[in-house]
Amino acid sequence: MAILTKSGRVAIANAITSLPLHFAWGTGDGAWLTPPSESPNASALINELGRRTVTSWAYVVPNVAGDIVTSTGTFSLSPGNAPTSNIWVKANFAFTDAQSAVIREVAVYSDTVVATGLPPGQAYFTPGQITDPGILLYLENITPIFRSPTIQENFEAVISF
Repeated sequence: MAILTKSGRVAIANAITSLPLHFAWGTGDGAWLTPPSESPNASALINELGRRTVTSWAYVVPNVAGDIVTSTGTFSLSPGNAPTSNIWVKANFAFTDAQSAVIREVAVYSDTVVATGLPPGQAYFTPGQITDPGILLYLENITPIFRSPTIQENFEAVISF
């Protein structure tokens, strides 16, 4: 039986960091009373509202005393940002993004292609502004967040290869 080696996982993570990354959010299914388990076969959010260019990313290492706490564990930045098989991504959504929506699902995509002719520097894209959604790398169903234009939502995730 063949395996994907640790160095192979680092190579995949390293390749992913060279691609455009976007953090997406959606309303999911309004009938969810609690967040359901994510499907490993999912290729998209159930009901995407929009996506934002990832604000920052870094390589991380597992560390029970780390200051990066996500639903998948606790991590620290990799010393010297040395490549690892774990990538931490962060997105800071604007106050005006998806105002008054209920967020029940979040995701990270690579290779999103947005429509031509959009303003330079635009970082938030609605589904109508996306010509190719790209590849779903990470999916999480979350406890509902009721958006308010007075709160800036920040999301982070660690993607492990």
